Parts: sequence; structure tokens; C-alpha cells
Amino acid sequence: MAKITPGALISDARGSQGTIVFSRNRSGLYTRARITPNNPNSTLQSTIRAALTYQMGIWQNTLTDSQRAAWNEYARAVARSNTLGEVHPRTGCQEFLRATINAKRYFATPTLVPPWGISITAPQNVSVAADTATHSLVTSWTTTSDPPTVRSMVSYSLPPLPGRTAPPGQWRNVSRTLASSGTSGNGYAPYSAGSNVPATGDKTWVKIYFFQYTTGAYSPEIRLGFQWT
Repeated sequence: MAKITPGALISDARGSQGTIVFSRNRSGLYTRARITPNNPNSTLQSTIRAALTYQMGIWQNTLTDSQRAAWNEYARAVARSNTLGEVHPRTGCQEFLRATINAKRYFATPTLVPPWGISITAPQNVSVAADTATHSLVTSWTTTSDPPTVRSMVSYSLPPLPGRTAPPGQWRNVSRTLASSGTSGNGYAPYSAGSNVPATGDKTWVKIYFFQYTTGAYSPEIRLGFQWT
């Protein structure tokens, strides 16, 4: 693992270039070899890809020019920051897909209107119980009073690389449940599928947010680090 000392020309570096990945931990910048993630072609992946293809067709062939312009305006208004803190707005098409893909997966009618001014409560009091002996992985949060069309998205980072103090950038979604249920249920089986079997002492991260599939609105995302017992 090569470390980088920032100079006058480079003050920070993130992401990948060729076979090299740039990142940072508490010791500073470093590089590592780029690893091609596993592609198991799971049922979930196939479902998401089919939904993306379908919704892309809606964007291209169903939405009017004025509707696409509204999504482009929305994308500029909700521009997000990258890992360097630089603001890069998404395209209207990207925001449309993000807002409608879950509705398609839940067999609901996706919205054609950007979710202006819709506020979804963020998860509160998030905690994780992760036990390798009992094969248990449960995330809990305070119940909410959001409408029944709100769901939670719970994902965990894959087992970390040695010496890493931040998520490795690959996440495994294990739960989409009613937000008001306040728990993800046991996600150990889908998390550990393949080669992702955790070991006692492993540091892992959970990320959780709520989304309303009828409007395409998302809550703020909560991330929390935890250790397997």
C-alpha cells in the first residue's frame, strides 16, 4: 500500500484511475489495487436492471419535453457533493431514475413529477446487533409516523480491507421494510452470501435511509460503524 504526501499540485485524490484506487484514512492519502467486484447476477440484481431499463424507456418515450425540463431543474436544485466536497449536479434523467426505480419494484405507479418540497423523516436512534456465533445481523431504529408508502433501505458495507477506517465502497442491501417497523429483521444470510462471511472483530458500516415510493422522496442517509462480536 503506497501512501501519498499532498503537494502543491495534488491536495487530495479519490476514486480510481486505471488499476489504481485513491483513498484516505486517518494516516493520510493512500493507493491500492483496483479489484473488480463480484457480479453474482442475483435475482435482486436482475430485478433492478429490468426496472432501470423500463424506467429509462419512460424517460425517453413517455415524458414530454417540459417534464424532462422539470426534472433537469430539480437535479440542479438538489446537487450533491462528491467525496472531495465538490458539488456536481446529477442529470434530470439520473434523478428521475432514482426517484422512480423503487416504485417500479414495488409494483406501484411511478411519479412523473419531481418530489419538490416533500420531507421524509430520517431514521432516528439507529443501532446494530451483529453476532457471528448466532448468525445475527439486525439494525433497529426509532419508529416513525411517516405514511405507509414509506420504506427503509438498509445496506451494510462488505468486509473491510486490513487497516481501513472507512467503508470499502461496496455495499450489500439486505432489507427493504416498512419504516414504521423499526427493525431490519435478521440480515445475516443475505449479507454473508458468497464470500462475505464476517469474523469476530470485523468493523462494518450500516447505511439506512427512508424513501417514499409513490413520490420519489428520500430522507437523509444515516451511516453508523459497528463491530462484529
